[in-house]
Amino acid sequence: MINKLTTQAISKPVVFKRLNQGFTLLELMVVVAILAVISGMVVSSYSGQQRSDAQYQVAQYEMEQVRQAIIRFQKDNLIAVTRTSAADLSFLFEKGMLADWNKDYALGWRGPYMSGGDSGLVDIGDELALDGSGNSVSINSAAIVLQRAVPDPFTLAPVANNVARATNPPCNENSSNDQCLFDWRLVGQSGSDTPHAKFGRPYLVFDLTDKSRARIVSMGANGVYDSELDVCNASGDDIVRCIYQ
Repeated sequence: MINKLTTQAISKPVVFKRLNQGFTLLELMVVVAILAVISGMVVSSYSGQQRSDAQYQVAQYEMEQVRQAIIRFQKDNLIAVTRTSAADLSFLFEKGMLADWNKDYALGWRGPYMSGGDSGLVDIGDELALDGSGNSVSINSAAIVLQRAVPDPFTLAPVANNVARATNPPCNENSSNDQCLFDWRLVGQSGSDTPHAKFGRPYLVFDLTDKSRARIVSMGANGVYDSELDVCNASGDDIVRCIYQ
């Protein structure tokens, strides 16, 4: 004979209460989305840092190439070269009025002294002096003065000059050519030709005839010249390389 209590236990199912309900599909999707956003932010930040570091290393390498080219030039040519601005490196690419190479005296122009990096002509203001004083985005006239120069790896848009800044602060494709500085054109082009939309800032060479002060400057990632007369030392995010030290 089956006990009555036993019969009741068999006929009545036992229900176990679930203590842990777990995540629903919607909750899992929200968590995954949050993790994806965080991961994207980390990767973006890391990629930006990598890009910045790589550009800095490229600038250091290019500045060393310019430095070596200048030293080779000065060994071959005992006269001081005439330059029209701190960005003007045409003497490394063109003979100009310099004497031809004389193998008997081992003197004269034996260039070009740089085989690469000649990216064209840049328009730069005329208030930045060859000793590093002055404003790199200020001009005394609206004339376009194109210099044969070498750009650094920090890609930036041109900037409005001091004359245009008051009436037309942005410098874009709608700006007239005499309103913008640090815009680039191909070798052989003129100021009336359409410039590049974005390009690097030109490397600047100061005090070329003074071995204790001669230096190469990159304006860095912000594209602003910060190192006025700060000989062989960087200010702001500028990169400075002494030529003879």
